[in-house]
Amino acid sequence: MPTPGISVIIPVYNAGKYIERAIKSVLAQTITDFELIIIDDGSKDDSLEQCNKIALTDSRIRVFHKENGGEASARNFGIDQATGEYLCYVDADDHVEPTLLEDYLGNKPADIAICGIKMNWGTVCNEYVIDEGYYTESNILHTLSKLNILPVGSSVNKFYRRDLIESEHLRFPVELQGVGMDHAFNWSYFQLCRSMRTIGRMNYIYEENPESMSHERSADKPVWFAEKRLNMMTALNKILSTITDTTLRGECQKIYHQYFSDLIIRPIYIHGVDTNNRRRLLNGYHNQLKSFKFNTFVASSGIFNKIINTIQRLPLGAADAILKLLFKSKKLIARG
Repeated sequence: MPTPGISVIIPVYNAGKYIERAIKSVLAQTITDFELIIIDDGSKDDSLEQCNKIALTDSRIRVFHKENGGEASARNFGIDQATGEYLCYVDADDHVEPTLLEDYLGNKPADIAICGIKMNWGTVCNEYVIDEGYYTESNILHTLSKLNILPVGSSVNKFYRRDLIESEHLRFPVELQGVGMDHAFNWSYFQLCRSMRTIGRMNYIYEENPESMSHERSADKPVWFAEKRLNMMTALNKILSTITDTTLRGECQKIYHQYFSDLIIRPIYIHGVDTNNRRRLLNGYHNQLKSFKFNTFVASSGIFNKIINTIQRLPLGAADAILKLLFKSKKLIARG
C-alpha cells in the first residue's frame, strides 16, 4: 500500500454527538491522498463504535483505542502511528472545509502552513483571518513576529512536516495538557521551520462544546487555571532560553509577557483570588523574570501590559497591592 501524503489525526474522547460530522468533513476533502487516524482515548460513550462503523466504509481510516491519558497523550499516539509526509489535527467536536488539505499543500512545499479559523461560540461567531502568503527565512519565527501572528497557540489550524517533528522527537507535553500544550509544541516546532504558507480562507471551524473539559473557564477555577498556565510559562521560558538570536528572543519575550498578563494576572485579580494564592503565583513569575535581562516596560506590547509587567518587578507585597488597586478600574476589568 503506497504511503499517503498526509496524516490527519483526530483524538476522540466522549464525542459521540459530534464525531461523525468531524470525520465526514475530512472525508469530503478535495484531495484524496491522505490517511485519517482516529485515536479513541478511552471514551465511555459510543464514540469508538461510531468510528469503527465509519471506518468500514473507507480504507483510508485507521481507528485505534487506548486507555484514557488525555488529549496530549492521544495526539502523541497519533504522531507515533502516522505515516504521511505531513500531518494535521482536527478536534472531534469541530469540522473543516473541503479545501483544507488542498490549501495546506498549495503548489510549493512549506515547513509550516497556517489557515484562518471560524470560531462558533453558541450564537456568536468570531472570525480569525490570516493574509495569504508564502515566506522563507532562516528562522520563521522572525516572519511570525513581523506578521504579528506569533502567539498562535492552537495546533488545529496548522500543517506540520512529520520529518521535522521526528528530527527533534517533538511531542505535546502531557504535563501541560488542558492549558499550554499547543503553545510549547508550536514554539519548539517553529524554530525548525524555514518556510511558511499562510492561507486566507477560514478552513477550520471551531465549535464550542460546553461538555468538554478543555472548555472550562478561568472564572470557574481561577487558581487551577493560573497554576496550569504558570507551568506553561515555565515551559515557554525554557524554550526561550534556546533562542540564540537576541533580537528574535526579545520579540518572543514580548509574547511571553503578554501571555502572562492576559492569561494569569488579569484572571486572578478580576476573579477575586485570595492574597496568598495571588502572591504565590506572582512569585513564580518573579523567579522567571530573573533570566530576562531587559526592561519589561520597553519589551511589553500595549500600555496596560507595559504597566502590569513593570509593576510585577517590584517587591512581591508592593506589586500585589498596586495590581489589586489597578484592577478595580472598570477599564481593566472590561479587558479581562
